[in-house]
Amino acid sequence: GDMWVFEVRSLRWAKVALKGSPPGARAGHASAVHKDQIYYFGGWSLTGLTNDLHGFDPATSTFTLITHATPPYSPLPPDTPSHRKNAKLLPSSNTLYVLGGASIGEPSSDNWGDVVKGFDLEKNVWESRKLEGSVERVQGYDVAVTPHQACDAVMIGGGSRQMYRINVVDGDLHLTHEEVGKNLSAVGLSCCLHNGELVVYGGRLRCSG
Repeated sequence: GDMWVFEVRSLRWAKVALKGSPPGARAGHASAVHKDQIYYFGGWSLTGLTNDLHGFDPATSTFTLITHATPPYSPLPPDTPSHRKNAKLLPSSNTLYVLGGASIGEPSSDNWGDVVKGFDLEKNVWESRKLEGSVERVQGYDVAVTPHQACDAVMIGGGSRQMYRINVVDGDLHLTHEEVGKNLSAVGLSCCLHNGELVVYGGRLRCSG
């Protein structure tokens, strides 16, 4: 449950003294920055998979619990995302979209259907949004997502050889398949945008069957 900050100018790591209600120790959680706040969703905690949402204010080093985790193996409330690890958070227009993820090694049941779960930061509620465009089932596991100037985000990896552009239109997500001519069928890779180029690094091949 520790948090560390890398100070670029001094090239040193510094441990953050956390305040408020920090989440417990976990791995495979999702994070995103939106309007000077950092948000954390889900992951694998000491008690198993979770679907809670926390906000962090870097200016005050304070955590705030936004939504509690729902009890495992119980019916989910309407519009609430399932417990999962290795998901991604995509912020857009005051909504945090939960993309992909896996439960006990398999893609979550609601990861890439015709809806996607989003948390409206103004209404303070989870909502179901439409997802248009087909995605391979394995694409839902451990994808890499990065903002892009030509669209809201680019999604790549996740055990698929595909790349997709993501556009948010009236709160709904639209996926467009892109031909990249490159084998990118790894999980756990990273990607970022630098000087107009998409930089992809690392990952591991996913075995089929």
